[in-house]
Amino acid sequence: MAAELVAGLRVPKLLAGARGAQPPDLAAVTRAIVGLSDLAIELGDRLAVLDINPLICGPRGAVAVGALLIRAPPFRADRRSGDQNPRGGAGRVVLSRPR
Repeated sequence: MAAELVAGLRVPKLLAGARGAQPPDLAAVTRAIVGLSDLAIELGDRLAVLDINPLICGPRGAVAVGALLIRAPPFRADRRSGDQNPRGGAGRVVLSRPR
């Protein structure tokens, strides 16, 4: 499914290799999408935000230049009503940049 999404992008010149450049490694983009999807599924309700920007892709692979992950705030039962309500802040922010 991820490969179909990448193939459906509306940037045919870039995907074919713009201005005589080698085409990007679309399999690497597909692997990145699948990896992020797997991470989001694994984290489930603990994840509030997951953002990779930009993902740079060349003929020899893809690299996430910047990443943002925000954990969801913990949920605790409200003792008076038994409802599940978020308590605390917006969660911990984790930023990542390759070295």
